[in-house]
Amino acid sequence: MEASLRRMEDVAMSPSSDLHKPREAPVQELTSRSPSQAAAAQVPVCPMDSVTPTQPLRRLPSRTVPSVKTIVGSGEAKPKRKRIRLKTPRRREQCRNNQARYRKKQAEYAKGLELTVEQLKQEISVLEMQHSRLVSSAKTSAWYVVVEYFHIFYNGARSTRQISSGPEAWLQKSEAQQQLAFLQSSMSDDVVVGDQRGVNALLEQWKRYTSYFDDLQFQLDRMTRISEDSIVAAASLNVTISELTFQRVFPNLLARHEGSSQEHKIALLRSKMLGQRLYLPCRLCFEWDETSKRVVRMERTVDFLTPLLQVVETIADATFVLENSLVSQDGTIREK
Repeated sequence: MEASLRRMEDVAMSPSSDLHKPREAPVQELTSRSPSQAAAAQVPVCPMDSVTPTQPLRRLPSRTVPSVKTIVGSGEAKPKRKRIRLKTPRRREQCRNNQARYRKKQAEYAKGLELTVEQLKQEISVLEMQHSRLVSSAKTSAWYVVVEYFHIFYNGARSTRQISSGPEAWLQKSEAQQQLAFLQSSMSDDVVVGDQRGVNALLEQWKRYTSYFDDLQFQLDRMTRISEDSIVAAASLNVTISELTFQRVFPNLLARHEGSSQEHKIALLRSKMLGQRLYLPCRLCFEWDETSKRVVRMERTVDFLTPLLQVVETIADATFVLENSLVSQDGTIREK
């Protein structure tokens, strides 16, 4: 046992060069192989102690070598130099002008869209009214016509002289056409309105009220059917007195009586009435013809006395204002 251990120690203590010497292949073996195999067999084996296993191999970074075509084709173009503009007062003024033009263009575009939407709404309203008059027999009744009359003349009627020439002109013309189409389709051609006859006479009265007063509003309060052919409506006509009201409706308040007490009274009444809001009670009676499905007569009364009394404060002054005015008891405004 001890002898075996000593032999193992002798082997371990022998030089490492002897252990790692490459073995020489037998001559017979080399001669029997092919030339390529023989050359491979004669490659010396690297000694084990020359390799350090603790140091990992590092990968070299790969580099892409550009081809000659790439180098020649690129030409190494120089980058464009940016032009630097100095913020001079003139340049700042140009920027402000450009921004102002842009904002103006945007505002005009938005306004154009709004007007287009309003035009479409007006067209839809006209088409709906025509459709309802031609197709829906249920709506061709006196009750429907009266309600629609108050709706379509809620803000009166513009005269052709009042229609502007701007972008809103189309809307105003469309509204006037809608009102005329309604009167022609719902009232007879010779409809009786007080002492006047015809659709045009009725429309002319609406134009005068709208022109001679400011901020007109025509509101329906209630309706009552008194017979199969008649409907009575109570309403309120709300207007504001303007300078044109004195010229076209109350010209007696513009008369001059220099040096007299009458002149002072007229001036005082004018100052009290100018800019005042009048709420005029109205009563309208519509007579319906079932055969033609149209209104053949419309009687109306407009009360100017009661609201004027609240403005001028005395019955004598209210009577004085109305005595020489151009408005009649039924509300018709006459020409001078």
